[in-house]
Amino acid sequence: MDKKDIAITLLKEKITQGELCKLRIRSRWSMYPLFEKQGALKIRSVLIKDLCLGDIVVYKKDQDLIAHRYIRITKTQSGKAIITKGDSAASFDPYVVLEEELLGKVISFTAADKTISYENVFWRSINALLAKLSLWEASCYILAARSSSSKNPASACLINILIFARKAGEGVRIILIRLLVLWSRIVF
Repeated sequence: MDKKDIAITLLKEKITQGELCKLRIRSRWSMYPLFEKQGALKIRSVLIKDLCLGDIVVYKKDQDLIAHRYIRITKTQSGKAIITKGDSAASFDPYVVLEEELLGKVISFTAADKTISYENVFWRSINALLAKLSLWEASCYILAARSSSSKNPASACLINILIFARKAGEGVRIILIRLLVLWSRIVF
């Protein structure tokens, strides 16, 4: 076990015991513009069955800790797993997150001495809306990818519509998140 594995194991133990833990953000790309690079996430323990649509979860994949949006539950041979997506990604993550990989859910984000709590009704509703928008965006991306192999002119038209819809959805999502983050820093 290397230092990173030991640190992640200790973090998981603390979270599982009910402690709230803070993590500093090293890369903000996948959850842009929701998280800023110099911010910190506060995490608490959660089971897959207790997740709500749009919750931001932290999990271990390979040697990394990742914070992405929970989109839906799926079943695997190992049991329940979740499908996640970074807000800046075009499609779902190319893997499922198993229960044993899940460390917890993000309950707040702090940057520049301002904290946004994701536990209030406002942010729960917004996170659910963003997850639904992500589902729509990813579905457009998948449909466009599947249709691209067809030589049918109607398929080519559909591809252009789907690409436009995905890009429009992405633009709306980014603008919406930026406005909400700014507003919540002022109001809350």
